[in-house]
Amino acid sequence: MVLGFDARVEGQSVPDWLTTCKEQYLLRLDVEQVLSTDTMIWPSAISEKAVLRRAPSGVNFFWADLLELRKYLSKQMRRSSWTFSLISVTLHVPSCEDEEEFGR
Repeated sequence: MVLGFDARVEGQSVPDWLTTCKEQYLLRLDVEQVLSTDTMIWPSAISEKAVLRRAPSGVNFFWADLLELRKYLSKQMRRSSWTFSLISVTLHVPSCEDEEEFGR
């Protein structure tokens, strides 16, 4: 199930998080840039206010409509020197077969 979409600033992650939490949360310590759905770790290119005003999905400030997000970005990012990556956030729900396998 797709929860929503966002645009993330390329080349930016929070250095303090990397320094203080890398050993605690990552399986591989040689990761140079942590990419996450958490905007505290990988910043969004769009303010939360803009998301709420334009295309709220009701799930953590993600855009519900990818086409609307692309339209918004094409207008807003012309004035910016940022480059960004589009992300899709999904939730994987177990199927009936998975539930039988795991005895639920």
